[in-house]
Amino acid sequence: ILICKTVNGFTLLFSFENHKGPDCDMGMPGDNKRIVLLHYNKPNMLGQFTKILADDNMNIADLSNKSKGAYAYTMIDIDSDIPANVERDLRNIKGVLRVRVLN
Repeated sequence: ILICKTVNGFTLLFSFENHKGPDCDMGMPGDNKRIVLLHYNKPNMLGQFTKILADDNMNIADLSNKSKGAYAYTMIDIDSDIPANVERDLRNIKGVLRVRVLN
């Protein structure tokens, strides 16, 4: 089960009951927009994420990636709005389990 902790409407942490997944905390995003991804821990996941952002000319202000066993959790702060097509493209990556965009 995925547990999503929020503070003032912003996601700070995902944890996995019975899976002992990674903890990932970047604090509050400030003026940035945040993309939160839960995915399998396999090669080229970050490369696929950043390519989608680069193809849409988006700048990464901050990024954190934590993995534990078969799962990984990535938080990406962007200094512009996040269009719906970017969220859709991230969701369509094989191995992505969940995407949340905080605009």
